[in-house]
Amino acid sequence: MKNANSLIKEINANDQKIGYEQNNSFVKRKLEQALSSNTLSSNVQSSLLGFVALREFDHCSETKNCLDFAKKALELNPKNWRALTVLAFNSFYTGDIEGHSSYLEEALKSVPNSIRLLNALLNVSLAHNQPQIIQKHLSMAALNNNTKKLSKKLELYSTDTPRELTKIDKHLVMLSGVSHCGSTYLGHFFSAHDDVECFGESHRISMYSSEARGEKTQNSNSKFAPCHSCGDTECKQFPDNFREEIRNNPEHYYKKIAQRSSAQTVVFGDKNYSITRKLDPKANFNEIVLFKKPENAYKSQYKHRKTQPIDTPSLRSVNAYLRVYTDSYSNLMLPHCNDNKRIFLNWESFIANPEVHIPKLSHMLQSKLDGNVFGSFGLIGHSFGGNADVNRDHKRNNSKIKKDTSTILPEKLLLEAQNNYYAMVVYRRMMKLYQKSFAIDSL
Repeated sequence: MKNANSLIKEINANDQKIGYEQNNSFVKRKLEQALSSNTLSSNVQSSLLGFVALREFDHCSETKNCLDFAKKALELNPKNWRALTVLAFNSFYTGDIEGHSSYLEEALKSVPNSIRLLNALLNVSLAHNQPQIIQKHLSMAALNNNTKKLSKKLELYSTDTPRELTKIDKHLVMLSGVSHCGSTYLGHFFSAHDDVECFGESHRISMYSSEARGEKTQNSNSKFAPCHSCGDTECKQFPDNFREEIRNNPEHYYKKIAQRSSAQTVVFGDKNYSITRKLDPKANFNEIVLFKKPENAYKSQYKHRKTQPIDTPSLRSVNAYLRVYTDSYSNLMLPHCNDNKRIFLNWESFIANPEVHIPKLSHMLQSKLDGNVFGSFGLIGHSFGGNADVNRDHKRNNSKIKKDTSTILPEKLLLEAQNNYYAMVVYRRMMKLYQKSFAIDSL
């Protein structure tokens, strides 16, 4: 029997060569041999169990197996970092943040340079306004580009510089979630009101066109990502000199952008947790977290796929996407300094009964939203990024919401999306927060 490290290398090589699913029988056989062997030490057995647990966890395999393997590995070796990692992220997805932090800290004692673990601990430390939790671990990690980025993020959050830019009488609102969660449509609906302006994915305001995925700016008069109103010419509301300035000095990013709006309420659709907390570590905005049921979220993503042919469904693609879903929304459920200014909005419930949700949304935006204009848009403004289909429909004044029921998934992918354990755990947690946000007793 080979030692643990050589077996792990062999399994990894086979995963790359023949694929995860095809390699499972080999992995199962080797694990059974290792556990029944009288010649292998408990540390070797623990290493293999921990590796298999993390391998299955990362591929969204049977959850019970992952947790059972991890627990057995820790019985044999309480310092097994792979097993601790599995239990850390299991705690994270199920809402046990204290357990999440504890497992992460324990795992980092064995692998102090793990960026995955350091980044996870950094997020939870900042969310609880306890930067000292991560500081000691960053100080023990090897200095490289990744740890420098994490240290910079910690520095931005921990700075004692006054956060006020100037006394700015604006109300800032962030739309958060994953791609295709409904933020572009909701942003256009908000912008149909005179006292609200939505700039879409405002992090693109400081992006060069070469950095902005999916943007076509050939023969452009500006090196920056295009504005939907101005096209390839320099944006009138955000000229290049302003965009260069906030690119070089992003402090007070959202406040600086809001100052250039005549509207009382300014809405941003940056969605991504890492982006919004990087540009505003203290989260100085009200936040609307938009989410769909996991299978509908994947349908939206699948509909906009670029390379995945419909006749070659891939379980890897659905599991990879739903891992993004669980990670993103688990981060968005972490507490932060403006926790009382955050609500969760289920997209399917909202489009079924918008009138039920508009009073609460009006309160969040400090604007009286008109339910009669839901589904109709005003003139397109200076916005960036967002769902291209929705933006095109907006320009054509064809504002009908396209429900994802029209998108047909191959049955194998649909079942995988419906049965993804952690995605459903996270979804149910968000549904409870949605009910609380809108004072809905039952669904």
